[in-house]
Amino acid sequence: MHFAASVPPARKRLLYCHYVRPRRRGHYANILDAGNYGLAYMGGGFINSSPRYWVQLFTTSQGFASVTSSSGSLTFPSVETMQKEYLICTDKEGVVSYLPIDVSAMTQNGDSFTLELVGRTVTLTISGKQDPTIDMNGDGQAGVSDMQCLFDYLVTGKVPANASFMKLADVNGDNEINILDYQAMYQRLKS
Repeated sequence: MHFAASVPPARKRLLYCHYVRPRRRGHYANILDAGNYGLAYMGGGFINSSPRYWVQLFTTSQGFASVTSSSGSLTFPSVETMQKEYLICTDKEGVVSYLPIDVSAMTQNGDSFTLELVGRTVTLTISGKQDPTIDMNGDGQAGVSDMQCLFDYLVTGKVPANASFMKLADVNGDNEINILDYQAMYQRLKS
C-alpha cells in the first residue's frame, strides 16, 4: 500500500491505519471520534484484496488551527443540508484534513451541534426557521421556497407532491386557500 500526504519530510509524525469492513456502520464515527485520542484524520482508501478492506489513515496532531465547512460557513439552513457538507480542518503544522459531518457523532443542544476535535471544539448551527405548520414543500424548513410552493398552487391550481400540502395551505384557517393564506404565511415567516 502506498500513501502520499502533504506533510513536509522534516516533520516527524506517527501514522495510524484503521481497517474498516466495507459498508460497516461507524465509519464516520471513527473519523469524528479520532480527536478524543489526539489523532487527526488524513484520508482513506482501500486494500485491493479479497475481501476488500477500506483503510482510514490518522496521524498525531497538536490541534487544529482552523476549521470551516466546504460551503465556508458553520451555519446551515437544515440538518440535511449540513450533512451534505464536510469540514476542512487545518492543523497547527498546516496539514489539512477533510471530515464528514454526521450528527450521530455530535452532541446536540437545540439547533447547535458540537464536535470535539483535537484541541478545538467546533459548533455547527441550524438557522433555518422550523415551523412544520407552514412547510408547504415538505423539506423540514419554513422559508421562501414554501411561499413559492403556495404561490404556484394559487396561480396554477396544481397540488404539489407534499401529501400534507392541502391541509397546510389554509394558513389562516378560514377553510379556503387563497391570497389571504399567502399573506398570513408571509407574516408568520417574518415574525
